[in-house]
Amino acid sequence: MSLCADPPACVLPATGGTSHHKLITGGNERLIFKIKSSNNTNYRITPVFGYVEPGVPRDIVIARTRGSPKADKLAVQYTIAPRDAHDPQAAFANLRPIGFITIPMNAFC
Repeated sequence: MSLCADPPACVLPATGGTSHHKLITGGNERLIFKIKSSNNTNYRITPVFGYVEPGVPRDIVIARTRGSPKADKLAVQYTIAPRDAHDPQAAFANLRPIGFITIPMNAFC
């Protein structure tokens, strides 16, 4: 099983903006994810926790506020979701990630 992001990178103006991405699983298992950011001052991610169903891309939104341009990244940790899990944040707290992907984020002037 694997996870990928489409598009695989985020480029936004330093003045702020939003970027829409999809998380896609390459396997037949339902995945649960948690997203961590290297810059919580200028970026907001929605959702932070969630599920990716096989064959159904999951939308995520990266929003940037005004700030100095610099390179940052998101780390999307993931693992197989328990069958009975309904709350991704509560379920992820009891699981160990089996993989992660990195989404580079760059702001420009």
